[in-house]
Amino acid sequence: MTLPVIAVADTGNNTPRSAKTTTPATGWSAGGSLPTFSNGNGSSWAGIAYSPELNLFVAIAAGGDNNNNAIATSSDGVAWTGRTCPDAGTWFLQDICWSAELSLFVIVSSTGPTTTKRILTSPDGINWTERTVSTASKNLRCVCWSPDLNLFVALGDDYSVTSSDGMTWTDMVSPPGSSTWQRIVWCDGSIQKFVACGRGTNILATSGDGLSWSTSTSFGGESSNTWSVAWSHELGIVAVVRANSGAVSHSTDASNWTSVTTGLGADPLLDICWSKDVGAFVAVCASTHVVTSVNGTSWVDNVGVIPASQGWKRVTAGSPGPPQPLYLSATLEDGGEFNCAAPSTSLSLLLSATFEDGADLGVGPPVVTPHLECAFTDDDGLAVSEPTTTVPPVPPVPSTPPPVQMMLVVIGW
Repeated sequence: MTLPVIAVADTGNNTPRSAKTTTPATGWSAGGSLPTFSNGNGSSWAGIAYSPELNLFVAIAAGGDNNNNAIATSSDGVAWTGRTCPDAGTWFLQDICWSAELSLFVIVSSTGPTTTKRILTSPDGINWTERTVSTASKNLRCVCWSPDLNLFVALGDDYSVTSSDGMTWTDMVSPPGSSTWQRIVWCDGSIQKFVACGRGTNILATSGDGLSWSTSTSFGGESSNTWSVAWSHELGIVAVVRANSGAVSHSTDASNWTSVTTGLGADPLLDICWSKDVGAFVAVCASTHVVTSVNGTSWVDNVGVIPASQGWKRVTAGSPGPPQPLYLSATLEDGGEFNCAAPSTSLSLLLSATFEDGADLGVGPPVVTPHLECAFTDDDGLAVSEPTTTVPPVPPVPSTPPPVQMMLVVIGW
């Protein structure tokens, strides 16, 4: 099943202010209604993240009127449920990210209930805890997680904090120059850098550790402000959307950049994401244009494919989580045991059971004796004839096999 791409809006019609698709270049459908104000006005949705482990989208609203604390969750991008957070009405939420390693959502805000409360964390997208920073009266605008460094990095207006657990945050030297940092992403693979984009004196910042930064006033032959950044591990390309007529800058090393125009016209692209399932970059703006690229270098402006009368602000893609191992044990009639142990993380265990009469394996004790086969494949789907993990061999099936009682236990499905 292809996981959807979800976009949220900060202006326009009050509802639904979300849209979803699995074919971003050809057609989007209106999503379910995100929470609205008590008077029916729509919230200004400013961020969205997805957890593969929870199969959960979490959208946040930047604020406006009496609803500065808006948070909503959805498992499909259609049915949304409003969530509350501590000290309602005091936050101006800006960005959200997910750490699979910590099983934690992190939201950053430009305001809060006190001068040092600027962060919210949650393990489930429902229950939220306030976190503090050391320096008072600062704002935060973007945040991301590096699984390679086990580190959160959050940036604001000339301000930077890091955390290894999401609970305790430490002030760091921010990227130099007077800049408002809009979005940040971690690029793994051969790049191994944080890449942040923004507006002001400097419009691009990169760092290999979240501590020291290199900045640029222009890159890719462009000096216009930048709005968002996305990384594709599959392509090895990082892409930045810019404020000048829908230009996109892309790079394979975060140092040498190429800028291309998309034909979008006057509307700046506001956000971009990579969808592994769809196999494309997807960028949105405050109109019916959606810009896509399957290779990161050639970009297509798709006009009128997303619902009109909405100011599309943010976009994210559902992404598959890591494969979960299956454990199988069988107790033989004579009391002996047979176990298929979990393979290493680089292997996936495939189990198949066939019956002498060709019947499928049902729930409960089998009425016929199954013949069990264990096969291993690597991440590329190729057979591994001699796996490195220690797995007891499958006992041979005798000509008159004893009855077998089977128990299937699925962990982390």
